[in-house]
Amino acid sequence: MGVVGSLVGTGAVQRASGAAKFSNTYATYGGPAFRTFQFAFSMKPLSYKDTTKVREILEFFKQSSAPALISGGLWRVYELPYVFKITYYDHNGRKHPHLPQISQSALTDLSVTYGGDKYTEFHEGSSPVQIDLSLSFREVALLTRDDLAWMGH
Repeated sequence: MGVVGSLVGTGAVQRASGAAKFSNTYATYGGPAFRTFQFAFSMKPLSYKDTTKVREILEFFKQSSAPALISGGLWRVYELPYVFKITYYDHNGRKHPHLPQISQSALTDLSVTYGGDKYTEFHEGSSPVQIDLSLSFREVALLTRDDLAWMGH
């Protein structure tokens, strides 16, 4: 009973004084977060012939965002989608010092809008005169201090 009385008495003193006998402080760190990046492109081919290249670009990103099926049947095994290394360059061909450095990233979302604000198409081939492409990427590897050293950080 002496121990219980001592603990109860200590609790009353702690509440009255606002000071705890055990003043342990814990700080938890969940680690750095994987960043996300969004890019939007508005492609406006000048002729129907130019739309072939636009369709190739769209097909590349659509296929790059999808996993490959390695094994089917009862158990399905997938290969991960492509991983991209996104880098900004300035007009001299050097890494851009004012834009973020991005680690390897996976394409997590792709959105395509055909025709722009008002759907219009080429008479030849019926291809839209504007195609808007939105891409969302999430880093799959973290940048370290050494990775950022090229910028003088």
